[in-house]
Amino acid sequence: MDAVALAEAPTYDIPQERPAHEVDEPLDPALYPAPGVPLGDILLDLIGSPNIASRRWVWQQYDHQVQLNTVLVPGGDAALLRIKKTGAGIAVCTDGNGRRSFLDPYRGGKEAVCEAARNVSCVGARPIAITNCLNFGNPDNNSIAYQLARTIAGMAEACEALGTPVISGNVSLYNESFEQPIYPTPVVGMLGLLDEVEAHCTYGFKAEGDVVYLLGDAVPALDGSEYQKRWFGGPKGRPAGRIPDVDLEAERRLQAALQQAIGMRLLRSAHDVSDGGLAVAVTECCLAGGLGASLSLGAAPWSGGVAAGGPLGGRPDLAFFGESATLVVVSAGPEDAGRLEALCAKQGVPCTRLGAVGGSDLAMTLGPVGGAAVSGTGGLRVAVEVLDQTYESALHRALGE
Repeated sequence: MDAVALAEAPTYDIPQERPAHEVDEPLDPALYPAPGVPLGDILLDLIGSPNIASRRWVWQQYDHQVQLNTVLVPGGDAALLRIKKTGAGIAVCTDGNGRRSFLDPYRGGKEAVCEAARNVSCVGARPIAITNCLNFGNPDNNSIAYQLARTIAGMAEACEALGTPVISGNVSLYNESFEQPIYPTPVVGMLGLLDEVEAHCTYGFKAEGDVVYLLGDAVPALDGSEYQKRWFGGPKGRPAGRIPDVDLEAERRLQAALQQAIGMRLLRSAHDVSDGGLAVAVTECCLAGGLGASLSLGAAPWSGGVAAGGPLGGRPDLAFFGESATLVVVSAGPEDAGRLEALCAKQGVPCTRLGAVGGSDLAMTLGPVGGAAVSGTGGLRVAVEVLDQTYESALHRALGE
């Protein structure tokens, strides 16, 4: 197209209007009545949710071996492929959560990029580029135009902070049913590079006695979480409130520390905390490794917030199932624990020792490990076998099989 034709081409400048459901502050957790059921029952419900449950039944039906170069198969944080004759590998993953972008498209766009990058970093790769698919309703609607513009602004800021250029993309618009638009859903495909493919990490716990850590200090929140959707949502699980913002500098430091620790062979496992919160992330580590764990959240940076007036609003359940970006669960051999703690301190990454791998149960508490509060509303204890049955059968049950 020449300069004259370009100048005469139609332009689109649709007025933008912030949707009425968006708010400036998160909801007060005190507005939600406590579920009144054991935390273990909530955990079983969450890992049985179609949004969280095992997708093995789906991906195992497809050929996921790429000329025998697949190093890590689907089901973890990211897949990993070997680049023959180089010793290197590429990691790939896709992430997106329309429910969270619905509450704040700018923060949701940032979070989608950061989560995809974090998942690639969890296998040891360095995020280098993204592709995307932006799924929205009718952009002629002023509120949809606002959501699209704000999402792109958030994604751009995160990409600049993490050094991941957008090399391709796709936009799917006019997605509406029953006179309602879909949630604004940016889906991010992240590409990562691992210089030494054998120096990768997986998310399953590996050995009895390994030390479990939480990296990061982002405060879990109810707003936009799977827990809110299933236990406190309005009609059809409609989300409410406002999701936390992503601290991009903290995210960058966390991912750099992960990549370095994996490259130094300090980590036995690494897993992003996302849908379902910390308790679900730890459960997935237990299931992938076939091992239990005994953990206490009492030392977590935000654990004091469980007290009345704290950031968790006196709600122990939010410590277990609240969601936020920039949190990762890792494990290390006892002989490497000190080196990991020193590395994180040097990188400025909070590193909280939660407990250890071992046994046939997942036990989590806000008090001392092995204390009395491992069931009910102050903690949970569930057999890994029971967790596995629920997690692996959920899609079959959802489809009525």
